[in-house]
Amino acid sequence: MPISKTGIGHSECTADKQEGFEKWLHMNISIWLKIFEKYPNKIKRYYYFDLMCGDGNSPDNNEKGSALIAINTISKYAYLNRDISFYLILNDIEYGNVNNLREKIKAIKIQNQIPENVKIKTYCQDCENEDGYEEIFSLLEIIDYKAKGLVYLDPNGCKSIYKSNVLKVIAKVIPNLDILIRCPTVAIKRCMGAKFTNYFPLKNKIKEIDKNIWLVRDVAEIDKRYQWVFLFATNYRDYRAWKKERWYLIDSKEGEIIMNKISHIKDKGENI
Repeated sequence: MPISKTGIGHSECTADKQEGFEKWLHMNISIWLKIFEKYPNKIKRYYYFDLMCGDGNSPDNNEKGSALIAINTISKYAYLNRDISFYLILNDIEYGNVNNLREKIKAIKIQNQIPENVKIKTYCQDCENEDGYEEIFSLLEIIDYKAKGLVYLDPNGCKSIYKSNVLKVIAKVIPNLDILIRCPTVAIKRCMGAKFTNYFPLKNKIKEIDKNIWLVRDVAEIDKRYQWVFLFATNYRDYRAWKKERWYLIDSKEGEIIMNKISHIKDKGENI
């Protein structure tokens, strides 16, 4: 996948990714808001973590990246739900990206497009080291362990999925935070086939993250080279397949087929 000078990846699959991400974010927020309605006397806070947020734009066409999509989407819900507090924690490995994102956030605030019940924090933490995310781990210690929301990881490669323990820690410390991962499965299979690596099939790797329910979004038809997928993990049992958007429970027949396809090298002739 092409990588820009800012370290942000982009390909012909980027538009499909951002569309799928935005729709799933809407889904996630809507479900948690319904749960908040059931318990009106409980503290209402929605947390969104983006662990590799970039600078807010896609480098190939300058369209909105995940951070700006999240700010825009969450702000819309916040305007309609003033009794709920929304917290966005945006992190990137590149300080330049974080600085650029901060400037874009300032511009949005000047235009009064972010309501007062939306709070945004930005960080620059090394997500590709096992001991990375020190500030974010410190933040987790002061957040209520019953907090609700979504954690998003969209790496440029597979190192942050296989080497970092951040997702395992978050799942353990705050079990109600759902997890969304953008996975470059061909890159993972390439590492599996290399010498002196301890990479193993993705469907086995995700078992390290303590979640009860997993869904997978199938590879887009346009994706002929990378086999990018979304994986979503939650402890909330009311999530169902969304076949129109290519989402399947991984223990369903369709989900098992997808997980086998993205987890194993078919034969020596597979293009990885």
